[in-house]
Amino acid sequence: MGKITEGINGPHTGKAGNVISYMLRGQNVTRVIGRNYKPFTEEQNNNLLQMSVVNELYAAVSSFINVGFGPISEGTPCYPQNLFIKYNKPDALTGYIPDVTVNFAKLLLSYGKLPKPENAKVEMVKEGLRFSWDAKNEASWPRHRDQVMMMAYFPEEKKAVFETSGAKKSKGFDILPLKEYHMARVMELYIAFNADDRKDVSTSLYLGRIEPANGLELIVPAELEKKAADVSEQAVRGIARNLKTMGLSADNIAKATGLTVTIIETL
Repeated sequence: MGKITEGINGPHTGKAGNVISYMLRGQNVTRVIGRNYKPFTEEQNNNLLQMSVVNELYAAVSSFINVGFGPISEGTPCYPQNLFIKYNKPDALTGYIPDVTVNFAKLLLSYGKLPKPENAKVEMVKEGLRFSWDAKNEASWPRHRDQVMMMAYFPEEKKAVFETSGAKKSKGFDILPLKEYHMARVMELYIAFNADDRKDVSTSLYLGRIEPANGLELIVPAELEKKAADVSEQAVRGIARNLKTMGLSADNIAKATGLTVTIIETL
């Protein structure tokens, strides 16, 4: 039985038929409940896979996300997890069922109005990772007391090492300690700032990837984009090569792949 508390214009709580109402983070929410007996469409199955991928990522970094999306969630019916999914599901996921993956260069781990770190860099040191940023304009009140947020995410293990209350912005650098085991793994790196009063954050900044196979050197976002583009072009050339062996004309292959006839003739 549903109840209208505080008079006819007050919030409605409880269940009435297939409508249920309740208070969520200070707001009255009403939704329809029911069961779907129809088979899921391909689009729905793709959406389920996307949700699975992004929720699995959230589970690994939830404490960081709760800080990174906490301020923007205040005063809304959304939890930080909801906003993390809202901002990342459309842009940071790539592929289609069954191959949905995370585009780490587009992943946001915090979202806010504070200025992003300027000239941010990261390098491997004996203790772990040394994050640095331009601190020349951060000596004045009140921003000098804001703190750095750092993360190293390990996609192979789906785990992360992070700090949400690191060094003051005015210091210009901080070290994220890593175990020797972690320093030999692939890692995706991020930085952001957290306000001293915890009322705001900066939008996270992706710094790049470290791959042990490449000598522990940082691969910056621009290089990753070029690497992805090269892989994509090789895949398209492979498709064109297969079509050519099937007897399709160079003109038709060009229309299907976007490659030039000259390139196709050399395959």
